[in-house]
Amino acid sequence: FSKGAADSVLDVCTQVRREGVCLALESSERERLLSRMEELAGEGIRVLAVAYRTPVPPAETYTASDLEQELTFLGLVGMMDPLREDVKVSVAECQKAGIRPVMITGDHPAMARQIAKSLSMPVDGDVVTGLEIAAMSDADLETTAAHACVFARVSPEDKLRIVDALQAQGEIASMTGDGVNDAPALKSADIGVAMGITGTDVAKEASDMVLLDDRYATIVSAVREGRVIFDNIRRFIRFILAGNAGELWGMLL
Repeated sequence: FSKGAADSVLDVCTQVRREGVCLALESSERERLLSRMEELAGEGIRVLAVAYRTPVPPAETYTASDLEQELTFLGLVGMMDPLREDVKVSVAECQKAGIRPVMITGDHPAMARQIAKSLSMPVDGDVVTGLEIAAMSDADLETTAAHACVFARVSPEDKLRIVDALQAQGEIASMTGDGVNDAPALKSADIGVAMGITGTDVAKEASDMVLLDDRYATIVSAVREGRVIFDNIRRFIRFILAGNAGELWGMLL
């Protein structure tokens, strides 16, 4: 059995199983399935395709990549992963505080766009995909990353390039993640933030900060407290410098 993104799974399917009967997967049926997947993704639903292959050839005659060919398509599975109630408020607070949230996901572009709209994130133009990033030079990616807020169907290498592109423009980039594939970007970012509950050990080791409750709102609270501390330190330094300057001038005179 095999599961994955619908477009990727359909690329290696030659048949479709319907009412217990295996039929040839015609181009019209392929387009219908992809269209249905687009509809589900547009509703903010995470979609997986499921397929299988039988009979399986003897193990000594194939590699893993060879085996995942000539599959029989079974169907689509849609999973709703609702946003937490405090995320929209937290994103709005970040934008108000001069922080630009950027969504980087491996999910379908239509799903990413729908989630971004529900968070009131500015989706200027089309969602940037991993295929488009792969075709860009570093300079082009810097230009794109300067205004794009949503990246979809990205690979671990794409995440790292996006972080590097933001840093190349003088931006302070903070990256959040939980998986092993997020580790390179978490390590490269100015502030890597890993999830403490769902995060892998690799992601936590590569990060500068770990969220014990996996809540985006906690990041906003940390930024708020950090800015208060920074302002207090700056006020204290100004006070010390002003007081010491008076003493210094008195001693010199």
